[in-house]
Amino acid sequence: MRTLLSSRCVLVVVWQLVVAVSIAHSADKSNRTLFGNSAVQRELKLTDEQKAKINAILSEMEVQIAKAVKAVEGDPEQEADIIDSMLVQQGPQLEAVLDRQQALRIWQIGLQAGGSAMFNSGRVRRVLNLTPEQLTKMSDESEKTVKRVTLLAKDPTVDRETVEEQAEIAKQESMKSSLAILTARQRADLQVLLGKPFDVELLKYPDGQAPRPLTFVFGINGKNAFLLVNSSLKQELELSESQSKQIKEALQKNDKNLTAIRLSVLKGADKSFPDMSVDEQRRLVHTILTESARVHGETKQEVLQILSTEQLHQLEQAIVRSIGARAIEFDTIAARLQLTAEQAATVAKLIAEFEETTAPLRVVRDQSRFDSLTFDRHLGKLEAALRGILTPEQAKALVQIRK
Repeated sequence: MRTLLSSRCVLVVVWQLVVAVSIAHSADKSNRTLFGNSAVQRELKLTDEQKAKINAILSEMEVQIAKAVKAVEGDPEQEADIIDSMLVQQGPQLEAVLDRQQALRIWQIGLQAGGSAMFNSGRVRRVLNLTPEQLTKMSDESEKTVKRVTLLAKDPTVDRETVEEQAEIAKQESMKSSLAILTARQRADLQVLLGKPFDVELLKYPDGQAPRPLTFVFGINGKNAFLLVNSSLKQELELSESQSKQIKEALQKNDKNLTAIRLSVLKGADKSFPDMSVDEQRRLVHTILTESARVHGETKQEVLQILSTEQLHQLEQAIVRSIGARAIEFDTIAARLQLTAEQAATVAKLIAEFEETTAPLRVVRDQSRFDSLTFDRHLGKLEAALRGILTPEQAKALVQIRK
């Protein structure tokens, strides 16, 4: 079932985002647009019969809306009025399909999705016992926000994505301001009224499925070489059961910490990674790599302390065999090659350049779509550059380590 609002009604969507900020918008009416979303249907546990009835009503509404909107195409305000009017007319039919519990739940989801518009609901006002003074303050705050976003929406020099982004930010700010006006008791009562949290992010997608979360690609290098402790290497190192257990626990903790860093940085960004400029992408990737460096370092030291001297030498061999010249990032290998301060500085410079170049490749929606060929090509260039800074003696010593 496609979304109630077709792609050609983008301006209407933007306008509704603006209106949704205002306390003057009816939270109860807006609930009806949720019926066609698959995530909502799953939450309501609709039967196949209920889904069929709802989808039939929405399909008919699509046809009627398309006809009505065609006459006023180009006027987002009139288009929004037409859609809202149609929802009012068909709303009772949609609601009649639900049982009492389902009707309550979709009302709660509508409140959560509507932001500060929820305070225009008569039921919310009665339960919270909002005072005239509180409503006036909410209205004043919302009016300021609406004016700001409305001007932005009507500015022909501002692209649609920016308007939608700013409208969403405004909606969140309005909600925050409204909550600040409530008393502690009112906020507690509101939580009960809203019911369990619903992931309103899913409402952005007609199928109710959000895209896979962004994944950060960490390359194997001398700083996190402990990741090479795989099954075959475990056998080669003849790790004891106790050592294997300790290493496994250390790596699990490392993965948890890296995940926390990745999600914190990516979710805290102002915009989606693909929408960022290259410079913004570089800064974000640099932040993740910088914050993860400490975690990598701590985990590597923890793993190395678990190994015997002989096992450490075997690990060094495996590292050189696996990542070649990049192994000079590994502390003990760099020490064995006796890298000079100037060489170490050059290594750091080359790696920083590599990280800047590959920044746009490192954050992906789906690991399977990671552009590994391009990434590997840059790795090859880095490998060659690192080999180039070694003296003939150091290059020979590096080859000896891998044997």
